[in-house]
Amino acid sequence: MTIDDAFFFAVYLSQVLLLSFYFPSRVLRRARALIEAYPPSDYPKLYPAILTNMVAIGEKTGNLSQTLTYLGEMYEGEVDDLTKGLSSSIEPVLMVVMGLLVGIIAVSVITPIYEITQHLSPK
Repeated sequence: MTIDDAFFFAVYLSQVLLLSFYFPSRVLRRARALIEAYPPSDYPKLYPAILTNMVAIGEKTGNLSQTLTYLGEMYEGEVDDLTKGLSSSIEPVLMVVMGLLVGIIAVSVITPIYEITQHLSPK
């Protein structure tokens, strides 16, 4: 079963579960049109080769749930690494912005006090 067939099968199951005669036929027509217009096998950026190959192997060996669990953990690790890298790169910028804000607040508080003390005359 290819990924195209799996997608069509998922839409078919949705039709069966909805138990309607009008709406599911429209869904199936749109699913067929979607598969013909954008076949998943033609978009390796959306569906990486490792994903499609691992799903195919999992289906053949009967260990699809374990394969999907492994793929989920692998992609979760990749997302964690990306977010850690992103937060590490944003942190210095945030420190500079916070320093500037604290400096502006300090200057805006001290400047009026300094001006008041300059205008006071000793008796």
